[in-house]
Amino acid sequence: MPSHKMAKYLVLLLFAWVLFAPVTYGQDAPEGIRPLLMLEKPIHTVVPPEVIFLNEPNITEQFLTNLEKRPPDWKYLYGKNVDERYDRLFDESEKRDMLRVGNPNLTQPIAFLWDGFLTNVREDKDGFGVSIGPRQIQTSWGIVRFKLANEPREMTAMPSPKIFDVLQQKRSQKEEVSIMILYRGTLIPEESLMYDFSTKKEGEGMILPIVELTQVDYFLPKNEVP
Repeated sequence: MPSHKMAKYLVLLLFAWVLFAPVTYGQDAPEGIRPLLMLEKPIHTVVPPEVIFLNEPNITEQFLTNLEKRPPDWKYLYGKNVDERYDRLFDESEKRDMLRVGNPNLTQPIAFLWDGFLTNVREDKDGFGVSIGPRQIQTSWGIVRFKLANEPREMTAMPSPKIFDVLQQKRSQKEEVSIMILYRGTLIPEESLMYDFSTKKEGEGMILPIVELTQVDYFLPKNEVP
């Protein structure tokens, strides 16, 4: 394979890996063995006031505006020349990384939600394993999907003894139990955002904020318990 084609192939492979693989920068991971709390109020009420809750398109867009000023020119980045597409994305990411240096929003605490599902019982911890489902936020900037820089090594949700029995009964009957995972943290200063394209809609841009987590909390919606 000629050298220039090999280089483009490696860039394409890198962006595909970045989109789906966990990010690891050596940060300490937050504790993933946590209580499973009953959620009886709207989820935004449990987020501390000094933390920006990025769960709605308008709030997410405002945060991106404070950080980036303007969205990428997705039409130009997508272009017609497929061979150069990921070269353009790579160049755009590097340019924006440099312009972002010193922005106070890089250290602003943020929170966001992912979906979670209880899996097998962890007998030694009186809890359940947790599988995760990343959420996407559709914004005028493109699709926003967070990436975790320091995912917990083990994710176990521990309900109260009374709730544990109810959930164990549901799981024994193969019923799915959905929970909310509230992540808190800050962006990675040196590489806080990455850019890619949606695999579902041609030309639609994706923005991937890379977050160093500081806390993980599990919440059980009240309707999941009889």
